[in-house]
Amino acid sequence: MCSINCLLTHKLVRSGEMWFYPLDGDYIPIPGTIYAVYFEIQNAPNPCRKYHISSATTCGQAVADIVLPILRAENIYHKIVRDWSSLLEQTDGDFSDQAGKFITAYMDQAVEIRNRVMWRINAELQNAERTMPCPKLPTMRNGGSRPEDTRRYELPIFGGPKGPFIFGGFECDPRD
Repeated sequence: MCSINCLLTHKLVRSGEMWFYPLDGDYIPIPGTIYAVYFEIQNAPNPCRKYHISSATTCGQAVADIVLPILRAENIYHKIVRDWSSLLEQTDGDFSDQAGKFITAYMDQAVEIRNRVMWRINAELQNAERTMPCPKLPTMRNGGSRPEDTRRYELPIFGGPKGPFIFGGFECDPRD
């Protein structure tokens, strides 16, 4: 039997009113987007190695609960989809060109594509009970930045029994 607090929490999460990230002042919502960033963009290495971490819409909180403490402990600049309604928009709505990019991590370009932090995140996501990747693979634009520009799928960095959670690992300017 679910308590009143459980019902309220369930309603808030389903309505998109609860944030996936801690409200401790370290995350800043980006106006006009579905994302919040961990600190400011100038804190990101440039150039960087960019990773996309995926989550099914029903697993956003579980994925955030695993990934965010690891990225924060390593002081890795990242951004996350703000809330459940934004994750729905990202997966099947107005922002679906961003599907599969629940959390974006920006690491120093000198790290190996398959580095210890991403290994750990993948292992924890694969072994957790309430996590699944987004069924849509993330894509990147070839050249232009308009939604109709040609897109190609990002390559997964790791596999596992649940499918790939981590994509990218490419070098880029973090503002791209």
